[in-house]
Amino acid sequence: MQLKFKMKKINEKKSPMLSRIELELEIVHNEKKTPSRAELVAEIAKEFKKEKNTIYVDHIYTSYGKGKSKIIAYIYDSKEALEKIGKAKPMEEPVEEKKEEAKPELKTETQNG
Repeated sequence: MQLKFKMKKINEKKSPMLSRIELELEIVHNEKKTPSRAELVAEIAKEFKKEKNTIYVDHIYTSYGKGKSKIIAYIYDSKEALEKIGKAKPMEEPVEEKKEEAKPELKTETQNG
């Protein structure tokens, strides 16, 4: 996978009560779309040498037309710690929402005889 953006750490804060590290990152994605949460999780995992299932991307703040985004993410000590907080389930792969199509109702005609 080729890197589509540059990532820079702005702030890192340890939060032992919540068993996590709170990250504030800036990414530059000139002339490209804002990376998805799954792409960000994969890149954060690679950069910080952590497992994907312990990372949660909370916010993505994109500056319109500037090709920059501010990211708020959390790296938990374990998958269990992330689930215990109840913030969200870990995201390993891109999640695609399934759209339910409206099913046409079958009309039956009855004949009175």
